[in-house]
Amino acid sequence: MALARHLPPNIRFGTSTWTYDGWAGDVYHQPYRGPQPAKRLEEYARYPLFRTVGIDSAFYEPPSEAVLAAYASALPPGFPCVSKVWDRITAKRFNQDRRWGNLAGLRNPDFLNAELFKEAVLGPYTRAFRDHAGCFVFEFQAMRGKDVPDPGQWAAQLDTFLRALLRPGRAYADAVKLFEPYDRVREPLPELRQDLLRLIAEATRRRLEALILANNRAEGNAPGTLRAVAEAWANAANAPL
Repeated sequence: MALARHLPPNIRFGTSTWTYDGWAGDVYHQPYRGPQPAKRLEEYARYPLFRTVGIDSAFYEPPSEAVLAAYASALPPGFPCVSKVWDRITAKRFNQDRRWGNLAGLRNPDFLNAELFKEAVLGPYTRAFRDHAGCFVFEFQAMRGKDVPDPGQWAAQLDTFLRALLRPGRAYADAVKLFEPYDRVREPLPELRQDLLRLIAEATRRRLEALILANNRAEGNAPGTLRAVAEAWANAANAPL
């Protein structure tokens, strides 16, 4: 609570998603059977440092109006969420995920289909989640052929934006194996934290709202990453904790 008081009001911390048993005793103090996302979300939103959250699961399937309504009822008014866009819209070609069945490897006719986005994604959010729809993240899959950009240029562009997701050069699957069950920070990344502090300072200087989401796969525990960044910000301002 003390750290939260020292953060600028335009800075919103949150995590990429929220249904982790490893956060028991830290973020969560109630027992849960299974994911129970709506119930956990209600307790998540009471954690002092969290003022936004990511809905990563929307990448695999857009949430229904009923699911979004349950999330909305669990959140305080005006609590913004960052939602990934369904990969049916962001994949140029279907990958080998079993979800696609016989479509795997084929070109996706719905790539950047605006009508499908409005119907399957934007529509439910507009009707059931308008007060909490902060922004949408378009996560594009691997590009091939003429769509492939220069690797160095592409990596530099991504590094500017994907600050608190993974350590550069580490595969997502390797991070999962290394850090599960995400109960503590296992590998602090000073450069990542400095990047976030610079982002906070720039957003504050320009009077912009910044939604900063940390991922468990960055350091091993997203709440711990955000607490460390908040503490560093407070210390830089010589603010008593």
